[in-house]
Amino acid sequence: VQALASAAGINMQTTMVAKGSAQLAQQVKDPKVQSAVQAGGWNWVVIQEQSELPGLSDAFVLERVVPPAQQLVQLIRASSPSATIVFYSTMAGKNGDTRNAASVPELATYDGTQRRLNNTYIGLAQRFHGVVSPVGEAWAAVRHDRATLNLYQDMVHPNPTGTYLAACVFFGTLTRRSPVGTTFTAGLDPALARYMQAVAYQTVFESSNWAFRQ
Repeated sequence: VQALASAAGINMQTTMVAKGSAQLAQQVKDPKVQSAVQAGGWNWVVIQEQSELPGLSDAFVLERVVPPAQQLVQLIRASSPSATIVFYSTMAGKNGDTRNAASVPELATYDGTQRRLNNTYIGLAQRFHGVVSPVGEAWAAVRHDRATLNLYQDMVHPNPTGTYLAACVFFGTLTRRSPVGTTFTAGLDPALARYMQAVAYQTVFESSNWAFRQ
């Protein structure tokens, strides 16, 4: 994202605290997270829950996801009152979340899992007056448009192509500028990079879902 911003002439300074598999309930207690947030002066702060949890039952989300999200939001706004809080609507696993499908049948498929993730992050953005970075929505668009194009390095995590798509979505979400035409391609084939840029633009700026356009 920082490289995309630089290519657009934007001096963007970033910090990331992203411990693997960490839940928001753990993040909010992490001294590294607290220190980064309390440094203050942020224009945007991105929040992402552990990948599976937002897709679980509504009752689980209300009990286990919403409270730590609220704590993080309060911490952010205490140090950076004008910051925009961005909820990272992540991509579903390659085959959905089959291990939790017994309790939430919708998780048995990729599309069902993605819908649940989208709905949870939209709900969090509405509840806490934030915005959504619709990476998962862009991911679904590519999967439906070009089924043979692989975005994963394993069953869950993105490969370089998927990472570039996510970065383009974030660039559009944060800066409200189109990523189309950027000179930064992260080493991807130029035609593939242009396609990722176009999908990101369509998702962020042309989606029919109002929450993605705030």
